[in-house]
Amino acid sequence: MNKDALKNFTSIIEELNNEGALNDVILIGSFAFFAYQKKYKEIQGSFNTQDIDFYVPRSKKPLNKRRNHDLEKLFKEMGYEKELFSSTGSNKPLIKFLKRDFKIEFLTSQKRKSGAVPLAHLNITAQPLSYLNLIDEHTEEIEFGDARIIVPRVDVFTFLKYIISLDRKDTEKKKKDLNQANIASRLILDIPEIALNFEQLLRHVSLSWVKKLVGVIEIENPLLMEKIRPLFNELKKRKPQ
Repeated sequence: MNKDALKNFTSIIEELNNEGALNDVILIGSFAFFAYQKKYKEIQGSFNTQDIDFYVPRSKKPLNKRRNHDLEKLFKEMGYEKELFSSTGSNKPLIKFLKRDFKIEFLTSQKRKSGAVPLAHLNITAQPLSYLNLIDEHTEEIEFGDARIIVPRVDVFTFLKYIISLDRKDTEKKKKDLNQANIASRLILDIPEIALNFEQLLRHVSLSWVKKLVGVIEIENPLLMEKIRPLFNELKKRKPQ
């Protein structure tokens, strides 16, 4: 990661922490991979990115019980410009924040309707994507300076990287997804607690999702495939689609 990207990431985390907003967002994407490197010595590898992605769960709390944070104002004070993008299926534009080549983007879970999702308690909109609701109940925290960053549980990160790679049209992004998933999968192979979490995850999700995972790792990660093969055979016999 280049120094400017790291500087931007650090300042964003610091400001979100000062605002008290880090509990309302979950760091995903390549910067989550970077955060895992702070916690797990098994995860090593360099990468380049100019995007920081945050996942925002669809809160079940009523609006009057949520703590509000004006992230648009916060990022503008940090020198970021708000960019609006048209969003099919929504009368709200998708909001991203840019400073030179660095971009901040928010994502949320996909429901029936597509299009930008307004998140009034943060004064932003988020792009809905499939599969991300899996993060809601499966997170962990990582210390970063004085802050504690919430990220997807590492086995969930690995699972999502593999199946999201199937939808990638950009060859380089697909390659990055698979590379990060393969590196993170070492924890599933080497650490019993994380392996157990991964097994429970596969028992929890639909069989169709497990089949997507298998379709990728049979080619990309034979060692992981061999580890889960007995479970996969069991699930095929017991689980509905």
